[in-house]
Amino acid sequence: MKRIPKTLVLTFLTLFLLVLSLGTASAADAPKPMKWVKGKVEAALVILDKKVTAELEKARNAELRTLIDSIVDYDDLARRSLGDHWEERTEEERTQYRALFKQLVELTYIDRLGDKDQDVKYTVEWDSESQTASEGHAIAFVLYEDTETELEFILKPEAAEWALFDIAIDGASLEDTYRRNYSKIIDEEGYPKLVEKMQKRIDELEAKK
Repeated sequence: MKRIPKTLVLTFLTLFLLVLSLGTASAADAPKPMKWVKGKVEAALVILDKKVTAELEKARNAELRTLIDSIVDYDDLARRSLGDHWEERTEEERTQYRALFKQLVELTYIDRLGDKDQDVKYTVEWDSESQTASEGHAIAFVLYEDTETELEFILKPEAAEWALFDIAIDGASLEDTYRRNYSKIIDEEGYPKLVEKMQKRIDELEAKK
């Protein structure tokens, strides 16, 4: 079976951040999870599908960066990405890590926007939803040629509002992916090595700008 293109998978990882930037709804008055997420995803896809010149692309990326930075809780994402290893870090290490993580995530999604293949044809089919007092779930499938990829959006009420907490692609959550990869590096090579690798990747992405 053909696999969904890497650029398309990365596009939906980028959507995780873009959806966060498009606002929240009151948990008490909000529509059902699927309706809420579908509206945000479709709005994000409109942004991603725009064909822009190199000059306009820079302006769009700068606008997206400003918008997302005003909404995304990078501190919480950074903490969750380290899992149990977060508690082992000193305050100085946490401050350094938060800064590196924020910069890496920003540069990664900007890079993925540039890599997105505008000609890839796919459809999104919304499948099911569930909701409890503590969270909501909406499941969709991305269809590309003969490949079907499952997306699960996990919502959490936050300050009486819905917030996108995580996204899972074929069962692998973004948070778990970060935590698994980073924990493996820390366990095998040590925390300083993780910092070194993050900085190296940041330098590589900066060089592409």
